[in-house]
Amino acid sequence: MQTSDRTGQIVPFPHRSTLEAEADLQLRLRQAIVKLNEALTAQNSAVAAWRGSADDLNARVAHLAETAAGFQQALEALSAEMVQLRERSRRLADGASLS
Repeated sequence: MQTSDRTGQIVPFPHRSTLEAEADLQLRLRQAIVKLNEALTAQNSAVAAWRGSADDLNARVAHLAETAAGFQQALEALSAEMVQLRERSRRLADGASLS
């Protein structure tokens, strides 16, 4: 067996300095905060729009309830009038049969 007297040189991977790494982390943190603020702004807008829609729906439902109450009152008045007309027609029919 033959042994070699050659030796190799190990070249380490280049690494960033601590200062560069810290600057990169700060930049990434600032970018993340900007994106978070943008997301929160969009969410606030969406919540405001949803609340506006909910208020609009509430107003429309209240209007429908008022309209339904008006129809109910009109139907009750019509029913009372029908009872009176039916009673009147019976009396007329009874009076006509007596003659």
